[in-house]
Amino acid sequence: MLGLIISDITNPFFPELVKSFEDHAVQRARKSLSATQTTTPSAWRLCIRRMVERKVDGVVIMTSEADPKLLTDLTRRNIPTVLMDTGKTGPLSANIAVDYAQGIHEALQHLFSLNHRRIAFIAGPLHLQSARMRHDAFVSGLKTRGIVPEHGMIELGTTASREERWP
Repeated sequence: MLGLIISDITNPFFPELVKSFEDHAVQRARKSLSATQTTTPSAWRLCIRRMVERKVDGVVIMTSEADPKLLTDLTRRNIPTVLMDTGKTGPLSANIAVDYAQGIHEALQHLFSLNHRRIAFIAGPLHLQSARMRHDAFVSGLKTRGIVPEHGMIELGTTASREERWP
C-alpha cells in the first residue's frame, strides 16, 4: 500500500497528481491511501498515524507546509517518503523540486506570443516559499521584457489577508 498526503484537494494543482498517483499504484498492483491534511500539527499527526496504522510501504507528501518533526514517525519506522518542495533528503527520503520559475516563464512566453502585455498575477500567501518564488519569477519575467508590473495587477490568493498584498 502506498500513502499520499496532500495539503488541499480543492487546490486545482492536486487532482491530476492524485489521479496519476492512483493510476501508478494500480498499474503496480498496489493499493493507495490518500489523506488531506490541514496546516495544524494535530491534523498532521492524524495523517501520519493513519499511514503507520495501515502499514504503508511508502508515503508521498505533497504540501509545502510539512513540519519535519512530524515526519519522524515515518523515518523511525523506515517508511520511505517522497516530499514535494519541502524537507531534507536521506537514505529513505527524496525531495522533488518544482521548477516554478520555468513554469512562470513558459506561461508568460505563451501570453506574450498571443500579444498580451497587461498581465495580472495571483500569488499565494507570503509565508510560502513557493509563492514567493512564483511571484519573483513573474516580476522578473515582465522586467526582462521591459514591462513594469502595474499597481493592483498582483494579488494574493484567498488565504492571505489584505494586509499581505504584494506591493
